[in-house]
Amino acid sequence: MPDAIRAVAPQVFELSPADWARLCLSEGVPTAYRVRQVSVELYSGRTVQAYTLSPSLLRAPVDLPPSERYLGLIRKGARELKLTGAWQDRLAAVKTAPFGTPAGRDSPLSEYNRGSGSGTVSI
Repeated sequence: MPDAIRAVAPQVFELSPADWARLCLSEGVPTAYRVRQVSVELYSGRTVQAYTLSPSLLRAPVDLPPSERYLGLIRKGARELKLTGAWQDRLAAVKTAPFGTPAGRDSPLSEYNRGSGSGTVSI
């Protein structure tokens, strides 16, 4: 795999249908994002079909920084997946949106953040 492609640190996860639905809801599908099916070449060389989100036609005219909750999940995932130190540093440097509320215990998304469910959908 070319270095330019490796630089994006691709990851494929399996989610339950319920978790996939919660993810889509939390990300604003279909208003902010739309679901796309893509072919992903794994490091093993095997190709799998997966789903990803891409900006919808109705997206905001400017890019907004991620929420504290969202970036926290990304950083946690990067640590759990043992992404390179360069990726950890890159994520640590990202600034969050100056508005919104962090997802704490009382957040409606707190159960989603903990994860649950059975059965899987590849994303």
